[in-house]
Order: sequence, then structure tokens, then C-alpha cells
Amino acid sequence: MTNQETILKVYWNTPESILAISHGEQIPMDMIPPGITSLKGTPIANQLVVMAKVHDASGKEIGIHTEIEVFPPAGPEFDVYLTVVLPGRGALVVYERKSYTLPGLAEVFQKAIETNTPWQGQLDVVQTAGPAAGRKGVVIAATGEFEGFSGYQQQTATFTYIDARRQTAAVTETFWLSPRK
Repeated sequence: MTNQETILKVYWNTPESILAISHGEQIPMDMIPPGITSLKGTPIANQLVVMAKVHDASGKEIGIHTEIEVFPPAGPEFDVYLTVVLPGRGALVVYERKSYTLPGLAEVFQKAIETNTPWQGQLDVVQTAGPAAGRKGVVIAATGEFEGFSGYQQQTATFTYIDARRQTAAVTETFWLSPRK
């Protein structure tokens, strides 16, 4: 890392990059791999846990991404805790907010669920809702070559298929990192 702002991007695809998904069975999403332990009936049933391989722009696998979404009892926004670990380079930990009511995406998911008819096309979505300005999450910790940096993150996705239980999307995690002053 340099002493100036740096932009880092990592990529993952669903379903190809997914290593594991578990939740409390409150959302209509397949758990991966089949037979993974469910969070249903536990004090943490209100969470969705995703683990995926991340790659660089050339497609080379470079690390692991984890995302834990914590759903509140009410309201459209929810907390997300995201980590990206790049072996030999370091790790980034992010706090972001997402919303059930993302324009365009919420309607497509709802229609696919209600009609049990898959949607196909191309839908570009900024999935991060905040808490920082510009619909960005906040880097809350950094290690290795990222140590001493703070910054922001934004998750974007291009959806190409959505049905009642799964989706196909190309996801980009963009990090804007600056040296702490």
C-alpha cells in the first residue's frame, strides 16, 4: 500500500464462488452445501452467513469473503459485517447497512417468489445502503498491508437470474482506502 488513496476491488460470483450459506430458514434461499447446519431455533436464527472465494479482475482466486447479515425484528434495513482475507496481504473488516427495499431488486425478487416464475435479464444494483454517504460501508479494521488505512466499501452486483430460492450474480466489493491521519 502507498501513502495515498488506494482503490481495491475483489470479485465473487453466485453460485460458483459460494463455499457456504446458512441461515435460520426465515428467508427463501438455498443453504449450501446441502445438509449444512441451519440456524433455525437458535438465538442467532435472524442471521444469514455467506462464505465465498474472491478473485481479482483476471479471475485468479486470491482470498475469502465472509458476510454476516443480521435481520432486525422490523424495518427494511439490516446490519452487515463483511470480511475479506487476502493471504499474504492482510484483511479488511467492514460494517455496512443493506435494505430489503433496494429499487428494482426488491420487485424482481418479490415477483419471482410470488409467481414461482424465474426472472432472467440484467439488473445492476448497488447493494450497500450506508451508513456512510454515497451508499458506502465503513472499513472498521485492517491488517497486513492495509494496516493504518481507513476507508469505505461498496458492494455492487449484476443479477442475471433470480428464482424463489437462488440467484445468479456477479458481485464486486470496492474498497476506497486512505492512510489514517
